[in-house]
Amino acid sequence: TYTGCACYSLKSHIRRYNALPLSQKQGRIFFENLSFQYLRLDEEMSVNSPTKQVSIKVRGRTNQFESLTAGDFTASVDLSKVRVGDNTVPVNVKSPGHVQVTKVSPGEIVVTAERLDGKRFPVQVQEIGALPNGEKVKSYQAQPGDVFVAGDPGVLKNVAKAVVQVQLGDIYESGVLDLPVVLLDAKGQ
Repeated sequence: TYTGCACYSLKSHIRRYNALPLSQKQGRIFFENLSFQYLRLDEEMSVNSPTKQVSIKVRGRTNQFESLTAGDFTASVDLSKVRVGDNTVPVNVKSPGHVQVTKVSPGEIVVTAERLDGKRFPVQVQEIGALPNGEKVKSYQAQPGDVFVAGDPGVLKNVAKAVVQVQLGDIYESGVLDLPVVLLDAKGQ
């Protein structure tokens, strides 16, 4: 049977150091002010929404509420199909398997999408230094192979290329490096 209820806000959750107040009524718990994540947004798009948070109602057994926190839930909005202008998209909430989300409010939000001004650059590998004993690197593969750069048009006009800078003196074996992409002007700066 489902018994137990607690009313709860994320702000009080933070102040109470993860302690979840419980009252023994109706088998439901409410989480308010949950932030949501934007997922799968095209890198050449920007979105904005007046809605920044959602509230959820959850059903479960009283003993399952005792350890339940707002961090156990993930609210998200899939933006893979948005187009320029206003778009209405559903809010998805993932929860632990032992409780059930019975209501999300609002259940959908309006996001306004705009296309960003920018340029796409192939990612080039720039070697810095040398390998020991005169050895050479056989090949590089940059992932992703290109990047989209958006920003101030006055700054963008000076960008000539995007590179990852590989410090050869730090390489001792084959492997994968996680490197930032550096934007350079025509003079290599």
